[in-house]
Amino acid sequence: MEANRLFGIGEPVAARGLSGEIDPLAAVELMRRVGFTAVREWMHIPQLLADPATPRPDAVAAYTRVLDLHRAQDREITGMNHDWYLAGNHLRAGNGEMYPRDLAPDSLYMRTLALWERSWATLSALFPQVTQWEVGNEWNADIFLHPVGWRYGQPGFTADEKMDIAVDLMYFAARGIRQGNPQAKVVSFSPTLSI
Repeated sequence: MEANRLFGIGEPVAARGLSGEIDPLAAVELMRRVGFTAVREWMHIPQLLADPATPRPDAVAAYTRVLDLHRAQDREITGMNHDWYLAGNHLRAGNGEMYPRDLAPDSLYMRTLALWERSWATLSALFPQVTQWEVGNEWNADIFLHPVGWRYGQPGFTADEKMDIAVDLMYFAARGIRQGNPQAKVVSFSPTLSI
């Protein structure tokens, strides 16, 4: 009989364990005791990859331990990421920052999407325990998707601009995931009610 996967929890266990905030083994044990059958793990690209093709070994090992425990307890794993590397003079984490949508082949926008695709290919290949990848979070809110250099309270992208960019991000993420782990499912970003 298939487990009811609707009884889940969203908690960045591996990330919080890596930062020393919690004991991830104790957290996963609590999940077992409560009976959670699904988990949403925060798996941000800059934390796990030094660049789109280079894993951070200590972070990968820490996440692998947690993900293996989830799998051993028959928990469905959704990996969620909404951070990326920006193209430009130097590679840096975008932290929700994005260039204005520009489909010219060598634009900073298209180069960032290429880095994003490569990052997803690397990430999904590293973690076969993850059966589905949520490729973003709350991109309809300025805090999670905004122009490079944006500050809270300033105008950001319009709602239409954010959705066009979000569709591009989802498309390029899906392409990368299919390269890294063709068996994994791709899940849309979760929009938020408060924008």
